[in-house]
Amino acid sequence: MNEIAVLGDLGSVIGFRGLGFTVVAVEPDTDVMAALNDLIEQNRFAVIYMTEPVAEQCESILRERQDAYLPALIPIPSTSEKSGFGMHNVEEAVRKAVGFDVLNIMEENATLSEETENEDHNFGETEIY
Repeated sequence: MNEIAVLGDLGSVIGFRGLGFTVVAVEPDTDVMAALNDLIEQNRFAVIYMTEPVAEQCESILRERQDAYLPALIPIPSTSEKSGFGMHNVEEAVRKAVGFDVLNIMEENATLSEETENEDHNFGETEIY
């Protein structure tokens, strides 16, 4: 059980084949929950990556297996659709582990730092209109 699989639309997952991953391309009419369950039941995969649209359709399986050690089920962005589902899951896991939204605080601090830096660079400059 040390293989890696990727599940999603062909355009998003085909490149992973070159890395030696098992690639399962799904069409819009594919039963993605059945495809994911099939990968899990094979007991070959330590990690199963899935595009965000697939992960959203399989949210009940993700919740059901969130404490399972293997396989790790990891949402990744799709080339065609970026919903933020994967990042939302990471934020929730961090919030659960740490007790507060540390990622959001870090992002806010980075934004404030950039604004301050931009203000410092403009100090003493004259704007011409």
